[in-house]
Amino acid sequence: MPAAAAAAAATLPQPEPEVKPSDTDALTIFRNGADAHGILAANWSSGDACAGRWTGVGCSADGRRVTSLALPSLDLRGPLDPLSHLAELRALDLRGNRLNGTLDALLRGVPNLVLLSLPQRHLRRRPGLHRAAPPPRPLSGPIPAAALGKLTGLLTLKLQDNLLTGLLPDVTAALPRLAEFNASNNQFSGRVPDAMRARFGLASFAGNASLCGPEPLLPPCSFLPREPAPTSPSSVPSSMVPLNPAASSSVASSSPALATPESLGGAGKGRQRHALEEEGEKKTSDEKKRGGAKKRTDPNRYEMCVIDGIGG
Repeated sequence: MPAAAAAAAATLPQPEPEVKPSDTDALTIFRNGADAHGILAANWSSGDACAGRWTGVGCSADGRRVTSLALPSLDLRGPLDPLSHLAELRALDLRGNRLNGTLDALLRGVPNLVLLSLPQRHLRRRPGLHRAAPPPRPLSGPIPAAALGKLTGLLTLKLQDNLLTGLLPDVTAALPRLAEFNASNNQFSGRVPDAMRARFGLASFAGNASLCGPEPLLPPCSFLPREPAPTSPSSVPSSMVPLNPAASSSVASSSPALATPESLGGAGKGRQRHALEEEGEKKTSDEKKRGGAKKRTDPNRYEMCVIDGIGG
């Protein structure tokens, strides 16, 4: 049975291994998606980027791998992802373009980077230009700290003028050789790490409205929670506080409804019975007084009753 099972498994189709594009293929894919104006088409036409000496492309000594790519200010528009297949890339300078995407795939795919410059170009619509297509979004998303921390040879990292978000990772320990860093004019948030600020200066973090740190280039941090105010009668809603607590207390303590036989016990029952008897005697006395007063106010009727009784 085991041999039969192994034979059956051998006959099943096996998944083909992932074929990564060559450096030339990766650059071609990038050009097809980013070179909207055809600036690179004329030169990037041969079958090999290194042998054909493509514009902006630098290669290794043996001419087999692409090690640098410098295409500044060519108004390139498109994703960065195809460049993540350039595994031997050491320098990438694409400043002044309008590329988009995230940094995660790029930083994971090019572990030998020494220089990364990706400041983007933002074009403002000119007055009277009503039907211009909206510009593509710049780079967005967070800086992948784990992938960035593996670029131990990185010397320069320029990411200004994008839409990068999230917290700024402190990479000073992981990247001891990093000498130039700029993350200004993005959408980062939180506190600037002290070690990053000390090494690169506050100007490298300016233009991020949600970043905080020492003034004047950054707003001060105020992350400490405020202590709750002590509770006082003035802080309690008026519906919960009596206007005269002392008066309310005296009224409540003297209210008959609060004194019940059950709450007073046996002695309480006796006191309550005595109080009822006194109340009854007082009521009888009051009635007698009212009756006498009535007779005194009508003497004629009283005399007639007496005379009639005698005459009978």
